[in-house]
Amino acid sequence: METSFIIIGVCFWGCLFLLFQAMFAPAAKTVSVAERVKKVHRGAVVRDEEELNRSFFERVLVPMSDSFAKVFGRYTPSSITQDSAKLLAEAGLTNLLSGAQLAGFSWILCLCIPTIIWVAYLASPISFAFKVSFVILGAMIGLRLPSILLRVRAKRRKEQIVKALPFAYDLLGISVEAGMGFDGAMAAVTERSRGPLTDEFSRTLTEIRLGKPRNHALMDLGNRTGVDDLKSFVSAVSFISDLGGSLTDVLRVQAEAMRVKRRQRAEEKAMKAPVKMMIPLVFFIFPAMFVVILGPAVISIKDKLLSP
Repeated sequence: METSFIIIGVCFWGCLFLLFQAMFAPAAKTVSVAERVKKVHRGAVVRDEEELNRSFFERVLVPMSDSFAKVFGRYTPSSITQDSAKLLAEAGLTNLLSGAQLAGFSWILCLCIPTIIWVAYLASPISFAFKVSFVILGAMIGLRLPSILLRVRAKRRKEQIVKALPFAYDLLGISVEAGMGFDGAMAAVTERSRGPLTDEFSRTLTEIRLGKPRNHALMDLGNRTGVDDLKSFVSAVSFISDLGGSLTDVLRVQAEAMRVKRRQRAEEKAMKAPVKMMIPLVFFIFPAMFVVILGPAVISIKDKLLSP
């Protein structure tokens, strides 16, 4: 009986998925036999090698997220979509996903994880209330899991950008002092370094070459990365560029301020280290020491109290 329930549940969700795919799939284009023959004579291939070389995530999951985004997009608040787009920009995944697609992934996990939990616990002797609570918990986890993973990735990427800022500031200052323009100095940074900051500089240079004003491209750089130090640097450069002041002095001051902030962060972490060490001391080391020191005394006292 329990096995039949499992089969019925799997069939139900499979039919529901196929129904959504049939309802929201794009209409197939009718291609005549003559057009197919012409494509073959022109050397067109049936399956593109680039399409086959793409990952399972890009070939299957991303189109599936588009379908779910179209279905549930009307029920998703615009603030959530905007926050998702901001997280994707901070994580450096704007070329891979959009905010609506990330919301679609959240809905996919919100439906799949509770289904898996329900099927897994259907044959178990756990009470119905616990099963329902686990299903609700799985739905909540599935809805928030993509955002949590993106926040972790974005935080790691921000730390990498902050670590690369002093070297980038120094190289920018040296290049500007040597007579290069600010755009050329940014290009020199991209040629001599690697990492998230280099990728963001390359994207900013591409936007400037495509016609976007430099101040707007720099402001987008600060907003896209979400790093406060980079935002202050961009604001200072834009302000000096508008006033026509010395860019070299600004770069030198920013590089020195960045070194001071890095030293202060290191001192802050050093001050927090003793507090963080108290947790393993209290929960792991002290109990073991008490067992070793007081264990024999407790055993001897017990023997004396229980002896006739």
